[in-house]
Amino acid sequence: MNKDLLNQIQDYFKTDKFDIETIQDRHGRIVLRVKTKDNLVIVKYFENSDSAREIDNYKLLINLGVPTINIFYTSSNMIIMEDIAASKRFRMATEDDLNSAEVVKNLAIWLKDLHTKGKKADKSGLYSEKTLLLDLQNNVLVDNVPLQERLNDLIKDDNLSSQILLALPNITHKFDSVAITLTHNDGGVEQIVVGKNSALMLDYDRLGRGYPFIDISNALSFIPSSLHNEFLAAYGKTDWEDEKSFHSLFGSLVAIITAIEEHKENKAWAQSTLQYMKSDSFKSKLKSFQPASIKEKR
Repeated sequence: MNKDLLNQIQDYFKTDKFDIETIQDRHGRIVLRVKTKDNLVIVKYFENSDSAREIDNYKLLINLGVPTINIFYTSSNMIIMEDIAASKRFRMATEDDLNSAEVVKNLAIWLKDLHTKGKKADKSGLYSEKTLLLDLQNNVLVDNVPLQERLNDLIKDDNLSSQILLALPNITHKFDSVAITLTHNDGGVEQIVVGKNSALMLDYDRLGRGYPFIDISNALSFIPSSLHNEFLAAYGKTDWEDEKSFHSLFGSLVAIITAIEEHKENKAWAQSTLQYMKSDSFKSKLKSFQPASIKEKR
């Protein structure tokens, strides 16, 4: 066990008598359940700065007044928080909860609160999904193979790959103009907690700058279609056509780059994205972001 991690736990509890259960240990992030005679908490320890950004993100939400779980201690690389298994306020959501109109509405209300208060936040230096498009634009290496080459091998369409690369500067510019708030940028039922008259999302390692439909689209992907209208009504906005149109392009590129970088090309969601990217709808949207000189030649 990491010595610094153990020392911080001992310093916090003022004892070396505790039980530890390892929940996760990967990608520089260690998640533990720590039990003492009187306490049961979750400890997250971060071995690199990219992972540790979640600490600052919790602080940011707390300062903005966005509801989240209790945070008991933070350092530059560790956070001690409420264990939902022992919480008197919350429980982890289940698939059945997604069929509850009340839970769905409460989740929409939490997202609306995040997006409203997030407009006032200092978003400089925060994560954004634009980073993935810049990875492609800068042709970073993935397993020592240029990302553009990996994308072309996956798409198997030289012309489409070329059109994507030509459109990237205009797509990222558009993102900058619409990314005006904080977005969760992740999540499914496993990241939702439910309380009395409340629901919220956990895990803020990808919290950052974005546009609201990033989260709305994600939520609609796991909420039953029969409750979509109630979710949108609770959020307070039902017309998403402009953001939806842009997100079908931007979100698809984010998804396929994520699949390549995380070696998840064979996942169902990645294959579905790939199929959409070969459609006339995607190509038409992509065409609208081509440089003016390219459009004129056509």
